[in-house]
Amino acid sequence: SDEPYRRALTGIYARLAATYRSILEREPPRGTAIGANPYPDGAAFRADLETIASRVTTFPSVTTRRLPAANSTDFIPKMEVSWDYARLPIRALEIRSRLLNGTPRIMLDDRGSSETALLILPFSIQPGEAAIVGEAIHSVMAEAVSRARQAAEAPKPAPATLRLDGSWE
Repeated sequence: SDEPYRRALTGIYARLAATYRSILEREPPRGTAIGANPYPDGAAFRADLETIASRVTTFPSVTTRRLPAANSTDFIPKMEVSWDYARLPIRALEIRSRLLNGTPRIMLDDRGSSETALLILPFSIQPGEAAIVGEAIHSVMAEAVSRARQAAEAPKPAPATLRLDGSWE
C-alpha cells in the first residue's frame, strides 16, 4: 500500500545503511525496515561519478570536481558539474527540472547547486545507471547549445526606420 517513491526510498536507504554498516563497522543512526546489500566500496561511487563526468565535459567550459567530505561520517563522494553560462546558456534549475520531468526520471540534489553548477551524489545510482544519468545531462546541455546556436544564426530583423522630415511647428 506504500506509494512507489516511498518503496524506492526505503530500498535506497537500506542499501546506504548496509554500506554505512560495512564501512564504519557500526549500526547506522536510524534502523532499516528491510535488508539490502552494501555498495561494494567507495571506488564504485567514484567510478559512477567518472562515467558521468566523461559525458558532460564534452562541452566547452564544463568542468567537474570532486568535493571533499563534509565530516568524518561523510563517505559518499560528491561531484560538482559547473559551466560558463555565456558558453552554455542554461541554468542548473532548468537542467534539474528537465531531468526530473523526463524519462527516466532523474533527481539531482539541489542543496549544493547554484545557477551554473549541479551537485551529483551517486548514492542512489544502481549498477549501469551512471551512463544513463550522464547521457541525460548531456542531452539537456546539447539542446541548450543548439537553441543558442539557432538564435545566433537566426536572421535579425531590419532596424525600424523613423521619418523626421516634414513641417514642424
